[in-house]
Amino acid sequence: GDRGIRGVRGGAEFRLDERWSLVAQATRQATAYERVDPAFSVVRRDGRSDYELTLQYRLDARWQLRGALTSTRQRSSIPIYAFERSEASLTARWAFD
Repeated sequence: GDRGIRGVRGGAEFRLDERWSLVAQATRQATAYERVDPAFSVVRRDGRSDYELTLQYRLDARWQLRGALTSTRQRSSIPIYAFERSEASLTARWAFD
């Protein structure tokens, strides 16, 4: 159904030296649906928070390694839409010129 979404996102990158950097990001989003959900007889309202911390290492001009930790939490007025999730990832990146 129709919904309104409001949110804010921020982040910062910190250069630790020529090869290492640390990136931190945070997102907050609120979603309000306009109609009552017919299956649950309630208007759905969600609040979501995402946090990510990434450590990056530059091997050379094209290759980069990244390790990231991400945490997501969504609250909802309808319990089946509420969740918490944590993720860890390791990525190798090659930049095309």
